[in-house]
Amino acid sequence: MPCFQDFKKFTSKQIVAAIEANQHESRRDWMLKIFSEEGLKNSRNKNYQFWRQDSQPQELYSLAFIFQKINYIHNNPVEAGIVEKPEHY
Repeated sequence: MPCFQDFKKFTSKQIVAAIEANQHESRRDWMLKIFSEEGLKNSRNKNYQFWRQDSQPQELYSLAFIFQKINYIHNNPVEAGIVEKPEHY
């Protein structure tokens, strides 16, 4: 999976740099703190941990599978107890 590793490496650096550069982002310090704390848990990481280590990419091979993944993403805040309904997030 070198391609996926390269994607994760590139995007994580770009996203963290964008967060660091945006002084107007109200969650900036909070996000960087979380990424830093997660980075300390990974011996192969020096600074921030943006992506999960155990993520496994899956090909979106059908419309039904795509909608299953969209529903999963939309329901994450509900499952985490952040909101009661997906549309509230």
